[in-house]
Amino acid sequence: MRNFITALLTLTIVCCNAQQLVNISNLHNNNALQNNTNYKIKAVVTKLMPNGFFVQDVNDTLKTATSKAIFVVYNSTKPALNDLVIVTGKVAYDGYKNIFNSTEWHKIGKSSVTPTVVTFPDDFQSWTQYEGMTLKFNQTLHVVSNSNWQRYGEITLASHRLNIPTDIAAPASIQYNDIVTNNNLNQIVLDNGNSQSYPQPLPFADNDNTLRTGSKVDTLTGVLTLTNYGYRLYPTVEPQFYGNSRPTAPNISNNGNLKVAAFNMEYYLVENLGNGYGPASATEAARQHKKIMKALTAIDADIYGLVEVQTGQNAIRKLTDSLNAWAGQTRYAYVNDGTTTNGTYTKVGFIYRTDVVTPIKNIQYDNTAVSNRKKSQGFTLINSNNESIIICLNHFRAKSNGGSGNDADQGDGQGGYNATRVREANAILSKIPTYQTYFEDNDVLIIGDLNSYSCEDPISTFTNAGFTNLITHFNGNNEYTYTYQAQAGILDHALANSTLLPQIVDVKPFHINADEPAMFEYQNSSTFVDDMYRSSDHDPVVIQLNLGTTNVNTTKIDKNIVVTQQNKILIYGEGNRKIELYNIYGQKLLDLNIPNTETETEIPTQILQKHSVIIVHITNNNYSETHKVIIK
Repeated sequence: MRNFITALLTLTIVCCNAQQLVNISNLHNNNALQNNTNYKIKAVVTKLMPNGFFVQDVNDTLKTATSKAIFVVYNSTKPALNDLVIVTGKVAYDGYKNIFNSTEWHKIGKSSVTPTVVTFPDDFQSWTQYEGMTLKFNQTLHVVSNSNWQRYGEITLASHRLNIPTDIAAPASIQYNDIVTNNNLNQIVLDNGNSQSYPQPLPFADNDNTLRTGSKVDTLTGVLTLTNYGYRLYPTVEPQFYGNSRPTAPNISNNGNLKVAAFNMEYYLVENLGNGYGPASATEAARQHKKIMKALTAIDADIYGLVEVQTGQNAIRKLTDSLNAWAGQTRYAYVNDGTTTNGTYTKVGFIYRTDVVTPIKNIQYDNTAVSNRKKSQGFTLINSNNESIIICLNHFRAKSNGGSGNDADQGDGQGGYNATRVREANAILSKIPTYQTYFEDNDVLIIGDLNSYSCEDPISTFTNAGFTNLITHFNGNNEYTYTYQAQAGILDHALANSTLLPQIVDVKPFHINADEPAMFEYQNSSTFVDDMYRSSDHDPVVIQLNLGTTNVNTTKIDKNIVVTQQNKILIYGEGNRKIELYNIYGQKLLDLNIPNTETETEIPTQILQKHSVIIVHITNNNYSETHKVIIK
């Protein structure tokens, strides 16, 4: 909790019997504020604070949209929770809301209030009606930001995880604007109610002594108030957070012959330290290395595409040597790109398992816009089927402000330098035919931090050219690799061309960083933990492939329905069949009569793209069956 500004008025002590009792709701009108009159209220103490306490009427029967609670400013001995008290004082305004400056209080018994049951944000078109009141949220709330957790004991909650608008909607579209508006309305701050900065122990921590975004809490109960930092909810019942626990390994299928990972390591440096980027000292660099290595070994990839590793060979060599030490043998090697160390500048680079793949020819690069951050390498499987792949590893221009002309922030959600990122995407596409000829293979995987969310122009440039966005293809719109201002989205991508797509088994982000509080980063000596969590601000992306095969990877619903990896529904059967498709609301989407000669029917793609759940009803002379099919 932060130290909130409270303007106190000088009051004259009066006898508690000199005034008539009034309902608290009457104290929230302008007359009560302006007439400088002493009032007397009878109410229940609902929450104790450092400089006073909240009270709420028990039997206020007025049917108004006005709050039945108020904050009592009192810096002497306070009553206890659930005391029924008579309080004397005057109404004041602290710059944000009405408060009650108390001259005295008397306990007359014990009581309690029934929390007002609310649903967020639906019931919060007006927040003022709940100021000071005890609320019970009849729902599950999700942690969407923990950026102020360590310093102020605050976290931000929403009714669901909030998506970056351009991760699921076209920039500047109607849907984009709706998401922006809804995201802004769908945030409420839970505050520990203590004015101490950097509180210890940290409130709301889970069993791992962290509080990750994506964690959940049910039926939260607390007092709502308005402060100079906005509305805050002070819990009156200790909240119990659960879900989104720390992963120990990527949650990905291992049915394949090649595992590739892309990882933005947030300025991994080994020399020229203390220049404002990355580690500031050898101590910080050692901490960073420990966390990065724990992440790399947990991923256990055959090919690592590393982003933000220091230029030259020393940094990538140190990582390679450390991986070999972990393996207990010389198993890993790096691709020498010929660069030399140049200050704290970073590049992209490859480390690979020598017992799984071997590089083809020399690494290729494109220096459009930013040097050393777009490199492509061919790899061939060894001791397997000698299949090959081309991996284009990238780190596109950041979204920082300052661009001019087409690169200026256009206000459409894509940030600055978007035109440059589009130019980088087109540069990669123009080089791919050359790479395919040079490496003598057609299969292309584009990976890395593209500094663009899924529906932004650079990603559309690739998908319009026939590449498939693999994270959304396999996981829908609910994945992310980065969190920013209480919203989550995909900045780190994996895209496959049409020949490679059937050979992709699975793709998943490894959520070890984006959900974690920044306090666990290597720079923080007092809160650093020697583990892989918050080793960077980006989550790694892990891709499982089965090169040389066509991975239909079907899910069999029953003997007659199969969902393929590409989310196509295939319906099998003998004899004349009638197939009816419905959405989850019972509306018919399709009605097909299948002749005896067909044994396989594919549902039209346009239907599957518009619905996440399809009800399939199949009938013929011999059977009738209904199935629910989930479309990812």
